[in-house]
Amino acid sequence: MLHAFITGLLATSSLIIGGVLAIRYSLSNRAIGVIMGFGAGTLISAISYELIFEAVKLVFENIH
Repeated sequence: MLHAFITGLLATSSLIIGGVLAIRYSLSNRAIGVIMGFGAGTLISAISYELIFEAVKLVFENIH
C-alpha cells in the first residue's frame, strides 16, 4: 500500500510542479503554442498507435 501511495505521489507531483511554475513564471504566447502543439501531437500519436495496433490485430484474426 505504501508503494502505491509513493507511486501515485510521484505521478501527480508533475502536475503540482507544473502548476506552481505556471503561476510563478509567465510564458510568451509562442512558447505556450509550441508546448500545446507538442502535447497535441503526442496525444494524436498515442491514439494512432493504439488504433493501428488494434486494426492490424483484427486484420490478422480475419485472415486465418
